[in-house]
Amino acid sequence: TYRQRDCYRLCFQKFLIAKCKCYDQNFMGLYGARPCTTLDDLFCGAGYYTEFYLVNIGERCNKYW
Repeated sequence: TYRQRDCYRLCFQKFLIAKCKCYDQNFMGLYGARPCTTLDDLFCGAGYYTEFYLVNIGERCNKYW
């Protein structure tokens, strides 16, 4: 079943991998990326989480499809 929320989560994972070179372990791993496990990874992810959700998600995610 299609759920928009799942598409946004997938988009965030792609965004996080592009920015931090790792994926959020709360979601599935993608593209052979490693999980975000170090403090540097977690700080990177936290900063980009805020950046990701402060813009129009639909517009941002269009870049990744």
